Formats: sequence, structure tokens, C-alpha cells
Amino acid sequence: MGHAGAFSFYANKIITTGEGGMITTNDAGLAALVRNLRDHAFSSERHFWHKFMGFNYRMTNLQAAVGLAQTEQLAGFVENRRRNAALYTELLKDMPGIVTPPETENVKNVFWMYSILVEDEFGMTRDQLRAFLAQRGIETRTFFIPMHLQPIYYQTFKGQRYPVAEMLCERGFYLPSASSLTESQIRYIAGIMQQAYQQATGQ
Repeated sequence: MGHAGAFSFYANKIITTGEGGMITTNDAGLAALVRNLRDHAFSSERHFWHKFMGFNYRMTNLQAAVGLAQTEQLAGFVENRRRNAALYTELLKDMPGIVTPPETENVKNVFWMYSILVEDEFGMTRDQLRAFLAQRGIETRTFFIPMHLQPIYYQTFKGQRYPVAEMLCERGFYLPSASSLTESQIRYIAGIMQQAYQQATGQ
């Protein structure tokens, strides 16, 4: 994955150590630098001597053990998420105003999250549908807010527009997508969405 690949093991990822992540590389020099930076950048020349600004990004042995055990189950986790995504798509594909995630040819989607867009035909806004689901015990998350709208970058991107990112932010959210979801849970969620559509449109 280029010069380096970065992976997150945050709790909602397909495999997790609870927090933290991993960098992979074939560059021995880069690997040595990264290992040094994650351990306060201690110098090998002198104790408590620092040539770089380092960080305390060390993973504990317990976290590593959890991660290794999770990795052994990765294929099953991905299979479950793909199966769940296929069921979601089958149940939602004909629902007006709901856009389900595509799967590009020759690319295997692991469906870390199952994302949908809510268009005007649905009869509710994205936030109204999320509230409808929440009232019935279904937690959802909105898409990420675009970089150019983040306070820390606002001055840098002031006056610039990125309409696709803004549209996705306004209309998109994630349905529950854990590997452990059952078929009955997915059917319940789809059924509640159908109720929301019928209530919104009077159909």
C-alpha cells in the first residue's frame, strides 16, 4: 500500500485491539523511524536523549494478544459483514429515496460500515429518519464532516466548495453493521425504515 500503510484498530473496526493502530512498510529505514517515534523517540546514543519529538504510541502486550486473536478470525468477520450487507441491500434496494452502497467491479468491499443516502423521495430528511430509528432502539451514525468544514481547516479552505462531499455529509448515515448482527436484527431495521417511509409518504 505505497511506502506505508496505516491501519486503525479502534473499537468499531472489523478487527480491534480496543484502540490504537498499525503501520506496515517494506522500507527498513522508515520502519525503524516509526518504531522510534512511537516510543518517545529515545536516542540509542544516550539515555533520555531525544532528537525527534516522540510519542507514547506503544501497544500493550494485552492489546497485541487481542489483536492477534482477532486477526485469526478476520476472514469470518468479513464474510459476516458481506452477508449482512447483501441482506440489507436486498431489503432496501426498492425503497424509494434510499441509495445503498455500490460494490465496484474487481474490488471486494468488506463493508466496515453499511452506508446509505437519504434522498427527497423518501419523504423524510436524513436526520428525521435517524430520529425515527433511534426512537425504536436503532443507533446510527452520520457520515464524516468534510475536511473543509472542520473548524481547524476553515480558514485554509474559506470560500471553497466541495458539493459532492457536502451532499454526502448532509444525506448519508451508517446503519448498524457489526459482524455479530443477526438476520432478524437486520430485518427489524429494514422493517422500521419501511414504516418510516410509509408514515412520511402516507403509502
